Amino acid sequence: MGTRTAKRHARSKTQPKPFVVIGLVALAAIFVGGIGWLAASSLRTSASEVSVAEAAALRDQGALFLDVRTTDEWNTAHVQGSMLIPLDQLQQRLNEVPRDRQIVVICASGVRSRVGRDILLSAGFSKVTCMTGGLHEWQAEGYPTVAGP
Repeated sequence: MGTRTAKRHARSKTQPKPFVVIGLVALAAIFVGGIGWLAASSLRTSASEVSVAEAAALRDQGALFLDVRTTDEWNTAHVQGSMLIPLDQLQQRLNEVPRDRQIVVICASGVRSRVGRDILLSAGFSKVTCMTGGLHEWQAEGYPTVAGP
């Protein structure tokens, strides 16, 4: 084996292939929220997040809570008056989300809400934020929830 071939061979064993990394990121994006999320997250890396207390204040001022959890999670507990659109359906149901209101995207822990926020921002929504800590934090801080459909 020549010197160049040996170096290339050694490099290929230690460095991940760029296409493999890109492929894994794309698969994760599709799994989590569709290809729109991949574009949205690359465009909107610094969109705002709010604390539970800030989210509650926004809600009191008329903001809509958009819950992106599953229907089963929603039925277990949700913030009264919030709207449910599961994350895997959000891209197809954007027309149901009002564009004239402040939107606070929520989920169980705060991860899916960031994805939902980015989907909305990439679709042209301008008054969107997400709540850190999710419904778990909401409940831990003593804010009320309701159960059922």
